[in-house]
Amino acid sequence: MKKTILIGVAIASLLAPGVSYANTINGQTADLYERMNELGVEDTYQDSLVNLILSGGVPLSNNPDAEPSSSTSKLVSGWKEVRSVYADGSVQITKIQQPQLVQNRALITGCKVQSGTGYKNYSGCMVDNNTVTTYFGFRANYGYVVGGRDAIFSVYDPFVFCYFGSCSEPVLAITKKYEDSNGPAVAKLSTVFTLFGGVASSTTSISLQVGNDSAKVVVK
Repeated sequence: MKKTILIGVAIASLLAPGVSYANTINGQTADLYERMNELGVEDTYQDSLVNLILSGGVPLSNNPDAEPSSSTSKLVSGWKEVRSVYADGSVQITKIQQPQLVQNRALITGCKVQSGTGYKNYSGCMVDNNTVTTYFGFRANYGYVVGGRDAIFSVYDPFVFCYFGSCSEPVLAITKKYEDSNGPAVAKLSTVFTLFGGVASSTTSISLQVGNDSAKVVVK
């Protein structure tokens, strides 16, 4: 069965009249296993996670209050990637794109950085979050100032892909433009994921935090 993917669309129900929740989601079991393999979920956990989702549950990787059992960070093909594994075996992968240095006026697509005396400005850099049921993110322009206040200048191009349910229209905003003594500059994208039939829902968000001449991604 074709995978259900929504991009920034709020849908009250994905079920046609007379179509049961169980029949709809059971038809996508193969897609659940495919998603878990893409994320590197260990085989020993996959059956229990599928049963959890088929019964209307939500993996811990989609629970904003859950803490991962382990997290590892590495650079992968121009991205800084943090892979978190939870007690139920579910996996969450957050990434922030690493820039290419602009040394002339040659066109560079995607994330890039321009540097000067005491500053670095980043533009077009993607941040995203990927789990079994959701994949979402946005692009940002931000900058570091040595001895000054780091800032997020703009955020744009939000996207939300939902699997086995629906997502609300994504809300993207800069909630704090400049770093200060209380903490970093912050931009946040949030969405509400609802499993097929409305049997479970959760609000999840991804934040870009810029401060102390660095940037990181936080998921809640």
